[in-house]
Amino acid sequence: YGTNKSADDVIQTVGLRKKTKSKMIDLDDNFDYSDYNQQQSEVQLQEPSLDELRGQLGPLGLLVSNTIELTIVTLGSFISGGLLGYFGGGVMNVPSTLFGKSMGSFGQRLAALNAKAFVTCKTWGTLSAAFSGFNNFVRLCRGDVDDNWNTVIGSALTGAFLSRNSGPQAMLQGAATYAGFTYFLDKMTRSPETSQRQSELMYTDVPIDG
Repeated sequence: YGTNKSADDVIQTVGLRKKTKSKMIDLDDNFDYSDYNQQQSEVQLQEPSLDELRGQLGPLGLLVSNTIELTIVTLGSFISGGLLGYFGGGVMNVPSTLFGKSMGSFGQRLAALNAKAFVTCKTWGTLSAAFSGFNNFVRLCRGDVDDNWNTVIGSALTGAFLSRNSGPQAMLQGAATYAGFTYFLDKMTRSPETSQRQSELMYTDVPIDG
């Protein structure tokens, strides 16, 4: 059957809960949030940045960190470029493959379209991975310096890499062509106003004296 609580016990229990809840609210109202925010700010200032963590690494640790970063960037660029090339190549080859004459049955047309899209996928993926990988490689070799020369030198290495099957002379021509085109394109698209705006957005961390 169990035991039933009386009305007085219920009233006392409810009164105790209300009293406890009001006490918690009073404690929250009396809490000094300014000291808490100041302590949290000091903790955040003491946390090292990514550059500071990289500076604490030894030669072997820095080599491993740079290798992982280079691998992730290159692989991500190959996947994104390959997907874009597959869909782009498929769309561009739809009129000539699906609606062309003497292409066989519909299944054969789809197989031919998939083959052409896969070729474009491989080409665009390789090109994207080469550009991103070599640019990041040059930046890491220059001590994490980020400027326009990374793009120019990376483009030269990309041109040499893409022409590697045609001999040393073709590699030199490819490197000069890619680097020259990248340098010319950068000079044409970069205006003095853009350079001035970028310099205005640059800032320097200054330690705050306590």
